[in-house]
Amino acid sequence: MAKFAIFSTELGPSLNPAGMTPGPASLVVFDRDPMPDGNYDPYAGSTVRGSVIPTIGGVVVQDFGYQIKDQRIAISDSAAFSQTTVDALDLLYRVSSGEYYFTDGYECWKVQFSRPDGFIYRRHLVSSYWNVARFDYEINLVVKDIENV
Repeated sequence: MAKFAIFSTELGPSLNPAGMTPGPASLVVFDRDPMPDGNYDPYAGSTVRGSVIPTIGGVVVQDFGYQIKDQRIAISDSAAFSQTTVDALDLLYRVSSGEYYFTDGYECWKVQFSRPDGFIYRRHLVSSYWNVARFDYEINLVVKDIENV
């Protein structure tokens, strides 16, 4: 069973949202986790803001500190999702400014889909040739908070 899931926030964070009773109003459990064939980077964005500006007399370093909202989670895989999973994720993605929890089974984050490329999917042509509707996907999430579960 897959551990990766995106779910609504009304019941709070969880590492196993499928096991919650009652369950969340919205729950999408991945058909398969993106390991080992897909890509998963829970620290895709930089969480520290700043810049280094060369000057005639040296350098100016600007450090604006740690910003959790700069962290990104990037997930992708090939021939990994069914039509049902694509439809359920697309519904979540279409909600303007929708906030969800995302878990990989080990950590949980409050997230929002990135715009405009938060959820991209394509029919996998090899599986389609054999009359099996499977989809390649890319998910890009903006981290709003890290949840201690």
